[in-house]
Amino acid sequence: MEEKKEWPLKLVWSSPVLPKVGVFTWLALKKRILTGERLSRLGFLGPFRCVMCKKADESLDHLLLQCEEAQMVWNFLLGKLGWQTPLPNSVFELLSSWNIQSHISVFSSVWLVAPSLVVWEIWKERNRRIFQEKEESSASLLSRVEREISESVSAAARNHSLTKYPYSSEDNFIQANWPLVNCQPVNGSWRVSPLSEPTKDEVKWEPPTKE
Repeated sequence: MEEKKEWPLKLVWSSPVLPKVGVFTWLALKKRILTGERLSRLGFLGPFRCVMCKKADESLDHLLLQCEEAQMVWNFLLGKLGWQTPLPNSVFELLSSWNIQSHISVFSSVWLVAPSLVVWEIWKERNRRIFQEKEESSASLLSRVEREISESVSAAARNHSLTKYPYSSEDNFIQANWPLVNCQPVNGSWRVSPLSEPTKDEVKWEPPTKE
């Protein structure tokens, strides 16, 4: 008997991503987003070719996972996470078997935010090509995915308790692979970016003096 997969609710509702991203991921898991396949079932006339690879009809699993453009993004992500696993044939199977870290570390949120942001960025690129007739290069798409994930992880880390869960070797590994994660623990608090002295051409703000 085939093992029943649990719904990856933690990736959708507990992930520190924007609510609209979580809602989109939920709709994708329910196969309710308006891909070509769904539009065809609703009676709209095609053709509904995948605008990402232009080689197959657009279904949810094809667009977000099976398309060669999507495969490129997912393989890039798995490489950055240091996780070697074969990609399944459906988004639901992938997210249901996702390696959600059971322990808490400073940057462990990368495992929570990454899947939702990948499907969201692929969807946005798909819509950009359809409605704006603009197409980003593969390198630009990967760069955007990396930036969005890094910003979400950095934001989540600022609320992390270093006293309760100190910086670890695993966090060092994540920062080595995700250089855009720009939080650094310094003396028990967070430094978001390296501090530098203002140049002579820069104006340094100072509080007003008391009369």
